[in-house]
Amino acid sequence: MPKSKSLPIALCMICFAIPASAENVEIYLLDMLDNTQNGYCIDIAKGREEAANPDDGLQGHTCYSPGGALGYDQTFDTDRFADGELFMVNFDVCAQLVSPEAGSALELATCDGSDLQNFTFSGEGLIVP
Repeated sequence: MPKSKSLPIALCMICFAIPASAENVEIYLLDMLDNTQNGYCIDIAKGREEAANPDDGLQGHTCYSPGGALGYDQTFDTDRFADGELFMVNFDVCAQLVSPEAGSALELATCDGSDLQNFTFSGEGLIVP
């Protein structure tokens, strides 16, 4: 499998996480992909939990929360959703588009409030750039 440092934006456009109140959450993909019971979540590629490195980019990976706890490398802060940010609380980074062109990938970077880090959270559970 080729090495990738980013997640295609089309993947993020089919994910959701709209909590009733601010908290840390995993962002589940709406498509079960290979029908795994736990579903797939946005996750830092490579490494596991605290050993993950944000420089390795994002991937879809089995969700950990059905096992009773959020994945350390899958946790996003819902307080930042109101600001349009996909903020990974345990790594102090935000998801951002690599470029503003259609089909762009996502990467992780220091949060800076730029347009490339601005996402809209619809009431239907969709996240779009």
